[in-house]
Amino acid sequence: MSSGIPFRVLLMGSPGAGKSTFVKFLTAGLSNPELRSPTLPSVVIKCREYAREGFSGSLVSFASKQLTADLRPVSDADLEGLLLTGKIAVILDGLDEITDLPRRQDMVKRIHRFTSQFPTTSVLVTTREVGYNSAALSAKVFRSVRLQEFSLEQVEEYCQRWFAKNSKDHLVEHFVAESEAVSDLRANPLLLSLLCILYRDSGAIPANRRGIYSQCAQLLFHKWDAHRQIKHFEVLPDYTDRLMEEIARWIYTSPSAQTGLEEQIIVKTMSQYMVSDLGFLPSKAEPTARDFLDFCAGRAWLLGVTGTSKHGGNRIFSFTHRTFYEFFAAEAFARNAENATDMAALLRKAYERDSTSLLPELLIQSFDQTRARGATNVFISLCDNGAPPALLLRLMDGANLASFARSKGFALIMHGWNLTLDSEVFTALLQVSGPARDQFQSEYLLPAESVLARRKFLYGWASFQLAGSSTRFNSMWSPIVDEMVQTYAEELAELPDPVVMNWLLGTGVPARDTSDIWEYFVCFTLYGWAPGIAWWLVDGVFNTDIPVAPSASTKLVVERLVDELNGGAAIPQSVIARLRGALEDVQAHRRPWIPLDRPGDFEKTARTLLAYIVFALAEEREGESELLTAVARCWPELTTILTGRASSQRRRKKLRSPIMSGPALSNLPSRLQDWVNGGTDLVDFSVFDDDPLGVKYRHIPPVNFDAQFGLGPRRPQVPSPAAGDRTPPRP
Repeated sequence: MSSGIPFRVLLMGSPGAGKSTFVKFLTAGLSNPELRSPTLPSVVIKCREYAREGFSGSLVSFASKQLTADLRPVSDADLEGLLLTGKIAVILDGLDEITDLPRRQDMVKRIHRFTSQFPTTSVLVTTREVGYNSAALSAKVFRSVRLQEFSLEQVEEYCQRWFAKNSKDHLVEHFVAESEAVSDLRANPLLLSLLCILYRDSGAIPANRRGIYSQCAQLLFHKWDAHRQIKHFEVLPDYTDRLMEEIARWIYTSPSAQTGLEEQIIVKTMSQYMVSDLGFLPSKAEPTARDFLDFCAGRAWLLGVTGTSKHGGNRIFSFTHRTFYEFFAAEAFARNAENATDMAALLRKAYERDSTSLLPELLIQSFDQTRARGATNVFISLCDNGAPPALLLRLMDGANLASFARSKGFALIMHGWNLTLDSEVFTALLQVSGPARDQFQSEYLLPAESVLARRKFLYGWASFQLAGSSTRFNSMWSPIVDEMVQTYAEELAELPDPVVMNWLLGTGVPARDTSDIWEYFVCFTLYGWAPGIAWWLVDGVFNTDIPVAPSASTKLVVERLVDELNGGAAIPQSVIARLRGALEDVQAHRRPWIPLDRPGDFEKTARTLLAYIVFALAEEREGESELLTAVARCWPELTTILTGRASSQRRRKKLRSPIMSGPALSNLPSRLQDWVNGGTDLVDFSVFDDDPLGVKYRHIPPVNFDAQFGLGPRRPQVPSPAAGDRTPPRP
């Protein structure tokens, strides 16, 4: 912002990861006059409110009304002036909360038109990550970052502080150990805070997602006020859960109610339900319903007021957090479902309607709560009707399934893998529960005859690690992967795939060599372009938080690359462009680098390779990037060297005398010294590349394994960088 360059950022995160909290933090920071950078006022637009109240008008018009409502009156014309000059930032919170897919797709088009109309305006959009691709923003316009959930270290730190504040320090160790069974849920900031409260009060944690949401909902709705010495009204407490469930089911099944319901409509419908199903007298039902809504409005933990109607000023109610709206809806649907077949059909319809929803998982768990072998019967029905593999895998996390049901699901999934594998399916596999992981290992990874299954899995795992997608599943899957690699090291090391080759080398396992040395720089993974072993070795040398002990094989990789480059080999422009995109994607340049005081032989070689990479990146970009700035912190002379680099015009004139000299330059190979002084380019720009920046395609195509593993014509490498703020792997 201080440079005057507008940001265009898509912030992705799971439910409860803190997206809305981050929005509050950002708006406070943008407008804080105490910061050194210039202040930038902002307007926050809730996407669901715009979809409900302002969709007939423009984003500008709705934003001006929002500012006026916040006591910052501004006309549409004045706001347009601010937007055209970049003097106000726009934050669109909750793109995923427009649950009607066609309307969400229309919203994406409006955002694109808005950014084109106001090119100097900074824009932030927040959304859930799962299912985002069904209505995705342009990767050319928006840089995607991911709001990471808590690591184990962050979970432990949060718990130590939380329990210490509540004088329950002795519970920390027990809580961390017992919550390991729901490690994916405790990584969520919202749920972690609620889990701490539950554990403080009861000393136990529910075993699955539905149980946790149920107790959290009870906490927010029935116990929260008791903690704060606020008395409930006395008529309705026994029926509040049923009312919340029916309201949630009503909202889910009514397209017009997706963005909120007017108070009068809720009171009327709720009164009818109270009379017909709960036995209230008609004269008592409506007043009690109004008291119930007043109770909700006064606390807004679950169902709160999100606006007023255009006509009559009636309050509009919506669920405050989508997670609990989906929980209450699932409870109502499960209670009313007649059989497993009907529930399976409803569950699949919910998934196809909105894959970002947690409703499918909650539906099968709620149905299982009231039916013997309910989850198993629903799962078998889904398998018999060819449900999507990603859905089947999602349901294996937390549902009480018989082993034969999981076997049937895995068989269907592996049959699909015989043709293609995509990132959504593989990530869903990594999320399955412990029993499902163990079963997959015993049935598909360890048997000697499961050669193709191991190859597919290792390709996905290597892709996940190299692309820096997350470290969240490492503790769960690393022992399984280690056993598989140790048992079948020779078999796996022969795979003719650069992704597997790079990852195996990073773990110290000898791997098949590649004839294309540039695949050590960057390779195309299941999750998009990712840095290869050459980069991670260099990165590990300079970063204390990535301990690297290079094996003989990996040292040879770096030495081979340095020899080739010193000998005059030019780096293909597409390789450098894709490497730059991959480095930005995993945000390797954001981690601290430290200087090497007395580098040894390998460190000197790594430093030389680093110089080649950085100079080539600078040449390809024709300007300094965040990565170059980060490198300069660990190698201060690099800033001077890059600053002294001759302009392209002067370079072509081949000046007779050197432009630079000195100790910093003399430590570099003669080819790099020549480059600094205006000599031959390091990058080969002569080769035409259909998509040199690797950003043409937003969606990552499935991997064709016949081609990938030499069973047919090799598929073209279609560039498609995966979006998100990722933690780099640890080779």
